[in-house]
Amino acid sequence: MTRARFDQSLTRWHAILAALPHEGTVRVTAFMTAADEVAGYVANGLDRPEATDELLQLARAHGLDDPDAVQWIISRAFDHDGAAT
Repeated sequence: MTRARFDQSLTRWHAILAALPHEGTVRVTAFMTAADEVAGYVANGLDRPEATDELLQLARAHGLDDPDAVQWIISRAFDHDGAAT
């Protein structure tokens, strides 16, 4: 795992979330997929607190403003150790 690859992934997820409608659950679903992908990076050596911070920033930047839901999504992804990616 290289940091550059992780950064590229985050940039792609910012673009994806920015392009999705604010209404409905599509952004939440996309964020769940992003969290699963990031969990794969954690499983391959990325610092978990750093990854969590990046995901929190991603969520805030794209209007996912329910902190309990965001924390649950991140925890769920990390508990699966990136198995979904």
